[in-house]
Amino acid sequence: MWILIVLILLIAGVKLFDKMLPYLLVAIVLVYGFIFVEKWWLVLLISLIAGIGIWYLNEKKNRNE
Repeated sequence: MWILIVLILLIAGVKLFDKMLPYLLVAIVLVYGFIFVEKWWLVLLISLIAGIGIWYLNEKKNRNE
């Protein structure tokens, strides 16, 4: 479980250097969900949807530039 949290934070850290702060927020929500919320699968689903939404918006922005 802790390995998963560390991996998520590492991925978020790499994305943060790429000026993608929302990935860090998704990682924080995931860590909070796994530690404090009993319905961890719901937190995982919400974070997955948020991550896909962030990725889609970034791709859309990159195409317009």
